[in-house]
Amino acid sequence: MQPVTDAAAETLADAFHARRAAGLPGAQALTDAPLDLRDRYPAALTRWAAHVHTGV
Repeated sequence: MQPVTDAAAETLADAFHARRAAGLPGAQALTDAPLDLRDRYPAALTRWAAHVHTGV
């Protein structure tokens, strides 16, 4: 388990809700949000590595 800072959780939640507001299904929004953070901050594991969506 990776530690998650409040700032990282807030950034992920903002990304998720922006995708939902744009019309993406919840599962897709939840999958895409941490991938976007990974692409933006590949070396900063604490920003995205703990956020894993498994399932549909």
